[in-house]
Amino acid sequence: MLFAVSSAIAGVWQVKPERVGRNWHYYDGTMYVIALGEFAAEMAKTLTPFIPDRGSLLDLCCGPGLLSLHFAAKCQRVVGLDHALGMIRYAEKQRRRQGLKHVSFVHGDATDRSAFADHEFDVVILSMALHEMPLEVGQATLAEAKRVAERVVIADYAAPLPRHLPGMVFRYLEFVAGFQHLHGFLKYQRHGGLDFLLESCNLRVIGETDAVRRSIRIVDVRAVN
Repeated sequence: MLFAVSSAIAGVWQVKPERVGRNWHYYDGTMYVIALGEFAAEMAKTLTPFIPDRGSLLDLCCGPGLLSLHFAAKCQRVVGLDHALGMIRYAEKQRRRQGLKHVSFVHGDATDRSAFADHEFDVVILSMALHEMPLEVGQATLAEAKRVAERVVIADYAAPLPRHLPGMVFRYLEFVAGFQHLHGFLKYQRHGGLDFLLESCNLRVIGETDAVRRSIRIVDVRAVN
């Protein structure tokens, strides 16, 4: 996993200067995969024990669909959703290339999944997304996640983020991702990270692990009855 984080920062340096603008085309699937593809692959391995065999999975804020496509071999149904059209186009291209008919990608808002019924999915995954959201958006996203599935599996930064090499790499990545990302990341850290969000949304942790030398928390949560 440490190698994957190191490769992420190397990937950022591969982005051509003329492509650096608002968030250096962060929401372009190709640029994301160049910078963070290796890290995403390692995260998929870490998340695998939390995903039920032959279940249905909703991947909220799926980005270029790396996790959705990884879990296609494990799940009977996979839906990936993201607000960035460039990400969805990239993911759909990869889906067609792999011939995965039980996988679909949707362009939409993670805070409003009214198209999905209550408990339609066995599990929702939300990976490396909450830290960049305004507080109220993160809370609305979690509210929808716990509505459409009994289990929600979240991977995001620890708070406080350790001050070792991987932690410094992650801070750098948030900085180069643009002001909006950096602002969200800093506010997420100030509020105490996942603990604050989970408590405010009446979610309790029933299983947990960590990754990248405790830089990333992975939590399996349920709604508090």
